[in-house]
Amino acid sequence: PQPVSISQMMLASGRTSPAVRLANAQFLRRELASRRAHVLSLLRTMPPPLASQPAVARLCVLNWQRLKGLLTLPELSTDDDEKAFAAAMLDHSAAIDGESRRWPHLSPEEEALCVDALGTLQREPHLAVDKQLDAIFLARIGLRVLHEHYIRAVQPPRQGYAGAIQLECSPVAVCEEAAAATRQQLQQRYGAAPPVEVVGERGHSFAFVPGHVRAVVGALLEVARGLLGEEAAVAGGGE
Repeated sequence: PQPVSISQMMLASGRTSPAVRLANAQFLRRELASRRAHVLSLLRTMPPPLASQPAVARLCVLNWQRLKGLLTLPELSTDDDEKAFAAAMLDHSAAIDGESRRWPHLSPEEEALCVDALGTLQREPHLAVDKQLDAIFLARIGLRVLHEHYIRAVQPPRQGYAGAIQLECSPVAVCEEAAAATRQQLQQRYGAAPPVEVVGERGHSFAFVPGHVRAVVGALLEVARGLLGEEAAVAGGGE
């Protein structure tokens, strides 16, 4: 995978000529394949106790299917090729985002498997897999950010954004919104939800991808929600 900076992403999204759009599509196609292969290699080299988990094995199969799909795409060499590629990426994004879930740009199956893998870690905290899991989730985030940025860049511009990058992103505001959504889910399911304190100033902002913050914070809140849900079920005499 090729490292990409926020500055490079902003520069690419500000240029909309056909030649630049084609170059962006070619870059994304290569990077999606490269990063999928990287995720697959990380999954296949997990420590044995975790690699044997059914959720991890199914995630390997799913990533291999996605990688094969990318490798069989035709080469992009014309404006029409770029338009067809952009349409395919938009269709894929719309199908996933229509589910309105916490982790955008993951398929329902991928999201369920990621949650299942996180649950495995909760049950087996002695496994020394922190570095491996960090690398896998970072690679997943990189895939999502590049895909989202490309989609946003080919759509009509939004006020205050350059592609997927919010020019004045407030991490505190994003975290507060994610925490409020989690508390609402707990309240609806268990009738109670603990307060969540987000420490920081809402007014502090910088150019960043809010979806990236949501993905990271969402993963943490997903684990916390599961633990709190278990405690609530035990306290209420449920299963």
